[in-house]
Amino acid sequence: MKSNTSFKPAVLLALLTLLCAPAFADQETGWLELEEGYEGKVIGAKVHKVETLEAKGSTRITLSIPKDAIKTTEEIEEIVVVGKAPDKKAKPSKLNIHYEWASDYENDYYGLIITFGDATNIPIRLYLKGHTETP
Repeated sequence: MKSNTSFKPAVLLALLTLLCAPAFADQETGWLELEEGYEGKVIGAKVHKVETLEAKGSTRITLSIPKDAIKTTEEIEEIVVVGKAPDKKAKPSKLNIHYEWASDYENDYYGLIITFGDATNIPIRLYLKGHTETP
């Protein structure tokens, strides 16, 4: 009896996907315009406030992330912030970024405050990495 070799890789890929399912639970926001009231289309993250901190020459944004998008903030080990380059010729630069979770926010949302070391107004995307199992 002849074996079907194209079947084996598909089965192995399906098993690997099932075994690694928790790793695929990381979340991302999609592109967010830094405009107050802008709501992302992927997990519903919303930009509540955009502030330019004149004394420090930096930008601080306050986001709300629906609690039904991530189970808890305690399991997030890393937040990766990616800025959209204005054009393909622009050389990528590393931004000095600080973030903190707001301790008191609306009942159905987590509050996330991000401060960029340099004043910026480019669209961003957040990747929430760690044990961010969806509810």
